[in-house]
Amino acid sequence: MEKMRPDQRPQGEPYELLGKRLVFSTWLHVRAGTLAWLDEQGNNVTVNGSAGPWGPRYVRSAFPYGIRLTAQKARRVGPVISPKGPGEEPRGYILGGILQDGGRYRAWVGSSYLESDDGMDWKRPPVGRDGTNDLGMSFLSGTVFIDPSAPPAERYKWVGDVEIEEEKYRKYREEHPDGWEWRSNFGTHGRGIGGAVSPDGIRWTRLDQPLVAELSDTQVTAYYDQRLEKYVIYTRKHMLGWNSQSGPQGMGFWEVGRRSIGRTESDHFGDFPVSEFVLVPPPGMPPSDLLYTNCRTHVPGAPDHHLMFPGHLAPDGRYHVHPDRFELRREDLGLRAGRTGP
Repeated sequence: MEKMRPDQRPQGEPYELLGKRLVFSTWLHVRAGTLAWLDEQGNNVTVNGSAGPWGPRYVRSAFPYGIRLTAQKARRVGPVISPKGPGEEPRGYILGGILQDGGRYRAWVGSSYLESDDGMDWKRPPVGRDGTNDLGMSFLSGTVFIDPSAPPAERYKWVGDVEIEEEKYRKYREEHPDGWEWRSNFGTHGRGIGGAVSPDGIRWTRLDQPLVAELSDTQVTAYYDQRLEKYVIYTRKHMLGWNSQSGPQGMGFWEVGRRSIGRTESDHFGDFPVSEFVLVPPPGMPPSDLLYTNCRTHVPGAPDHHLMFPGHLAPDGRYHVHPDRFELRREDLGLRAGRTGP
């Protein structure tokens, strides 16, 4: 049987589900209904026919009514983890991802590894170097995910923001003319999204080449899409216009650009094109507010039910407390849902 692209496959009822759950996060699995105008003999004359405007009768079928989709308000609990291990900052955690893997929850924080049976009580098993939970690799600005398509030696994967040495950055740009963008050039080095693989989530091997040379200085998220049969990465973009080279230059993109969310995909774990915008701050948001993190995930037990919880960052005035950090007036989480990934 000839293999078809996802957009060439027939669509419609009955629906094929990848998991064992059907969650109504969108209207996809609710019939929209149909309508028609019928003449006295019951013939459909909605488009064809010569009947006047008052003769046919209007009918509708399979129309949904009396229902609505509402997101349940989140309940904040905790803290459930207190910083203790290597790379765990006293002021708070920067997670490299939390997974439900079999009958346990697993977390990568800084360079530490943690486990939990219930997601509330966390332990630090001594599975790392020197009998500690230190895995010897930083998981900051990235995410760990399980790849269902990979061989056992590469079942666990990590993606995240990395620095690229100057010579390696130059060579990568020459070999991948479509795999870099201007924000990745820092003069003495480059920035990009790197990757690592592992058979068990404990022993990691970093990839020599970046996955793509673009700046994404936040928690990058990724997964393997079983429908598309591709790897998908969600990134940080900056909403900007084209720069005019004539006349004095203005502020840099850090001050002018609005943090937004991008997406890129590849049929293998490498050679990603530069990501494209998928979500930008809408006109209804105040002009100083940003989309800080993407927090893309899926409904547990339903890998084809995609969710995203974008962090809504609202800076309060100029820099407070530390010159390199905003004091937040609020950082709210929004909700987006999609059929093939937002």
